[in-house]
Amino acid sequence: MEEERNAHLEQQEKVEKIIMSPVERAVAKLNHGLIGPRLPQWMTAMRMTGLGALASIFSIVCTVLLRFSYWWLVGTVLGLITHHIADDLDGYLARERKQGSDAGAFFDLMTDVVFSTFLILAFGTTPYLHMEVCAFMAPIYGVINVALMMSVIYLKQFPLPLLGPIEAHLAYITLCIVIPIFGERTFFTLLGVPFTAGDILMGLGGMAMHIVTIYTLFDLFYKMKKNGEKV
Repeated sequence: MEEERNAHLEQQEKVEKIIMSPVERAVAKLNHGLIGPRLPQWMTAMRMTGLGALASIFSIVCTVLLRFSYWWLVGTVLGLITHHIADDLDGYLARERKQGSDAGAFFDLMTDVVFSTFLILAFGTTPYLHMEVCAFMAPIYGVINVALMMSVIYLKQFPLPLLGPIEAHLAYITLCIVIPIFGERTFFTLLGVPFTAGDILMGLGGMAMHIVTIYTLFDLFYKMKKNGEKV
């Protein structure tokens, strides 16, 4: 059993993590240098992922409750910050303490996809964004994560795109700042949908993420095709 675990860990170490975003690199370096070494021994990678999952649920619930008061935005932001830190540190713990596992990787992936999807849909239930705009953005994180997992399986690479997790979290936090400033004010109407400031920000972020995702999909397809021809 121990030999199988060691073989699994050795296989995991062969996966190359490629961080393209300078912001992602800077935040990861800060988390790994400042928080990572100070984490207690009882905090495992799986528990850290669980903490991130709880933070994501808290953030989604606060966003739904936004219809009653702007103050729920504080909870949304706190959940976002906690989720991102936990999402970064679970990988750190998996590597530094040799706690990586297929189950942990699956749990981490599913947490991220479910969080992003339902947080965006939660914004769509508020008076400050429209569901038509949020639905355009909701599936994108799941699509790009499936592509990245295929890259891990077949290329042994985990390439975080230029617009990655930290950029997404910062965009959501920016949205939380914009909402109380502009509220429900309509700036223009497109295809019968009145666009608020939140809709505009979500739409622009959605278009940028779709462009990055399409590029990532074609880039990975080309690399996997090229890799297959070498075999």
